Amino acid sequence: MSRPTKVFLGTGAAALLYALWSAWRGSWVSDDAFISFRYAENLVRGLGLVYNPGERVEGYSNFLWTLWTALGIGWGADVERWALGSSIACYLGALALLVWNSWTVRRDSPGLAPWIPVAALLGALHPDWQIFATGGLETSLFALEITAIYVVLTRSDVGPGRAATTGLLLAGASMTRPDGLMLAPTVVLYLLLTGTRRPRTLLALAAAFLVIWAPYTAWRVSYYGDFFPNTYYAKSAAMAWTSQGATYIGLYFARYWPLLLGPALVAFAWRRNDADLHPDERIARARWRRSALLAAMLATVYVGFVLRVGGDFMFARFLIPVTPLLLVLLELGLTHVAVPRARQQWFLAGVVAAGIAMTPYPFPRDPFGSVRGIVREQNFYPRHAMNRVRREGLALRPFFSGLPVRVAFLGGEARVVYYARPQVAIECVTGLTDRQIARQPLKARGRIGHEKLASIEYLLGVRRAHFAFPRYAPGALHLDREVPHVEIEMSGVQARVLTWDPVLLDSLRRRGASIQDFPTELDGLLAAPSPEHQMLDWFTYDKLRRFYFGNVHEPEREALFLQRLRESEQGK
Repeated sequence: MSRPTKVFLGTGAAALLYALWSAWRGSWVSDDAFISFRYAENLVRGLGLVYNPGERVEGYSNFLWTLWTALGIGWGADVERWALGSSIACYLGALALLVWNSWTVRRDSPGLAPWIPVAALLGALHPDWQIFATGGLETSLFALEITAIYVVLTRSDVGPGRAATTGLLLAGASMTRPDGLMLAPTVVLYLLLTGTRRPRTLLALAAAFLVIWAPYTAWRVSYYGDFFPNTYYAKSAAMAWTSQGATYIGLYFARYWPLLLGPALVAFAWRRNDADLHPDERIARARWRRSALLAAMLATVYVGFVLRVGGDFMFARFLIPVTPLLLVLLELGLTHVAVPRARQQWFLAGVVAAGIAMTPYPFPRDPFGSVRGIVREQNFYPRHAMNRVRREGLALRPFFSGLPVRVAFLGGEARVVYYARPQVAIECVTGLTDRQIARQPLKARGRIGHEKLASIEYLLGVRRAHFAFPRYAPGALHLDREVPHVEIEMSGVQARVLTWDPVLLDSLRRRGASIQDFPTELDGLLAAPSPEHQMLDWFTYDKLRRFYFGNVHEPEREALFLQRLRESEQGK
């Protein structure tokens, strides 16, 4: 084994080991992941692929990842560990494909290519790819699929077998994320541009794709009743928001500016005159150009999609799937740029590595600071706090078990909802899992992905939610303005009562819950000799109707309340 080969393989192995250590050390699970986890758990429990029993709403956008999670739950795995381990495996798989990709082209590339798998090494150093190697979402799987599509298409001439493999990968990507569908026409266009016009090849690609994607789509439409997932409406994806998308992309490249060198170096090297090359060198040059073209096409299409939809509230997440392609372009540019001596490639590679690893984030110093609603999401999930939330959810589970409990929650509370297992849970700030909330008209743009707030009238009048958790709901839903402040405590976990349901509350009380005695407090106010107290700030008919009288049949108490309310108005 030659010295360059030993160095190459050793560097590749070191990159994978470092990536594994870094990803596991910083592992975390976002609350958003627990939306998919609840779908997966309900599937395993025989309730169907639903968030709430009997409600067919496609509130996830990662079908294959949700099925994979259901497999782990069915096998008895801890859902968080299963998601973390699977995500890291996908991350390492994508890096391994980049190593193999570099190995297959190293003999065609001058300079540092025979010594170092550049793309994989830089990927292992990429802080946000390390971060989203976990997180509990489908990001790592989607990045692996895009990397595999690229590698399969560029390693040799594309015949029917390789085209069919690509079609299957494209179907998998489209079932992992709906936006993966846009990659299919991009691949077809690439094949046409590079001379692959044989009908058998294109038919093999289309047939392999459709044999998986078409039945899946037919099932989705028949099961959920919509072609687009509910998340499409919840996040107003039909409405372009390019200014927000430009901010999102700009922040990413402010942090990872070396990735912009890849297209520039490729463009510079592309102009090189091939007339004086040996025929074998011209063949290698043609392979290099095809590889660069595919990476550029896939990356451009996907970055354009991110620009149009406005990006995401999680910094970098939407651009992680195309980061391998950007790294490939950087590798292709570095190893083919026309420089007098190879040492200049090594120097430039060192600058790029330092830039990727050490450039500061374009955010305020506050770790929870944001730019136009975009945050470094992982900072909000310290491990000790998430373990506490898990314990709280598990503490609530025996209280909720077997009872028709309905909980209103905000996205950041999806973790406690997953572990508590209320029969019905309504996500109130985006409507991810609720068709009516998601389809509300958007009055004004706000924080990306958090713009569809449920109304109290809907939550209480239609959904009849019983409880909300006190961390976010009081401020976001203006609870103190809408309903009386009444609390329930279950094994040390507090919640706000939104709807007074005597039968349910009595059942919870028998299980050990401590509940504020609202009827007694109400009777005390009704028995007051004069209206001088002005009936308190919550003592209005709208509040009491939503909270109490709309759910209990007490005509005498309600008549006395209305009498006292009139007296209060006359005494003002």
